[in-house]
Amino acid sequence: MQLTPEIIRICRTNLNMTQGHLARKVGISGALLGAIERDERHLTSSIAERVRAAFPVDDDAIAKIVEAYARLNNKMGE
Repeated sequence: MQLTPEIIRICRTNLNMTQGHLARKVGISGALLGAIERDERHLTSSIAERVRAAFPVDDDAIAKIVEAYARLNNKMGE
């Protein structure tokens, strides 16, 4: 699954990871991760690969997290 800044934020928060924790696992600063999640900095393929490796779930689980998030937010908006 290709990660986007939004998917990173959704997964990180739903996996109960802080920006600082994920940033340390990835080897970047918390400020850089925050900027990536806000789409203020470019998400490079290298960082995306390291983020993907830092998540303790597989691609199917990531897809389910994103789908559940979308369902909940669509329902809340109705």
